[in-house]
Amino acid sequence: MVCRARRLETIVTDSRDALNQAIAEHGAEADRIVIGGGDGTISQALPHLLTLGKPLAVLPLGTANDFANTLGVPADVMKAAEIALEGRPHQIDVGLVNGQPFLNVASIGVAATAVHAQTTELKHRWRMLSYPISLLHAARDSKPFVVTITVDGKTSWTGAVYQVSVGNGRFHGGGLTVADHATIDDGKLDLYLVAPGTAWQLMACITHLKFGFSAPALLHRSCATRVTLTTSKPRASMPTVRSRRRRRRSSRCAVRASR
Repeated sequence: MVCRARRLETIVTDSRDALNQAIAEHGAEADRIVIGGGDGTISQALPHLLTLGKPLAVLPLGTANDFANTLGVPADVMKAAEIALEGRPHQIDVGLVNGQPFLNVASIGVAATAVHAQTTELKHRWRMLSYPISLLHAARDSKPFVVTITVDGKTSWTGAVYQVSVGNGRFHGGGLTVADHATIDDGKLDLYLVAPGTAWQLMACITHLKFGFSAPALLHRSCATRVTLTTSKPRASMPTVRSRRRRRRSSRCAVRASR
C-alpha cells in the first residue's frame, strides 16, 4: 500500500457509543473518515457521519459487508485501505425511513425479524450465510400480514405479504440482491415484496435473491423515489436502533439523491 504523505489517526472502539463519541471528537478535523467494520457498524455511525458531511471510506471487516460490496470495495483489506486513502470521493444516495437514514435496506416483516434474531455466535459460525439462515427460521415462525404499498403517490399493492424490503443499494442480508439493476447513486429506491406461499416457494425466493435463480411468482418488484408502507397493526421495521425500537403502522421511505 502506498500512502502519499497522509497523516493517519487510528481509534479502536468497542461499542456504538464509543464509536459515535470518537466521530464527534475527531471527525471535524479529518479530511475523510475510514471505518473498519460491517454494515451494523456503519449504520450505527451514519447519522453522525451525515451531520459531519465528510467523505467516508470503508474497510470490509464485518460479517456481510453488503454496503462495501454495493460500492465495489475489494474484500482484500490492503487494497480497500489503499482506495480509502487515495481514492476520489463519489457522492451516493441515502435512504430515509421515517426520517432515519439507511444505506442498504429498510424492511418490515420476516426480514426485520431475522435481523433482530441474529446472534454473535450465528454470525461467527455461518458468516455471510447467517442472515439467510435467520431468514428461513423467521419465515417458519412468522405469519403473513396485510400491507398497503404506495409508490410515488399511487397505490401499487394491498394484500398479504411476508416481507417488504425497500433498497437504497444493491445488496443486503449477506449478499441478497435487492435488484440486479440497483445502484446507490441513481436517485431511486428498489422495492421487493414476498407474498404468502408454501415453504418451498419461500425458500425459492431466498435462493433467487442470493444466487439469481429463477424468480418465483410470489416475488414482486418495483422502483420509486418515495414509498409508503401502511399496515393494519403496528409492526417493527428495520433499520432501527435496538434501544429505541418502535412499532409503527406506517413507514415512509424516501431517497436523498446524490445529485
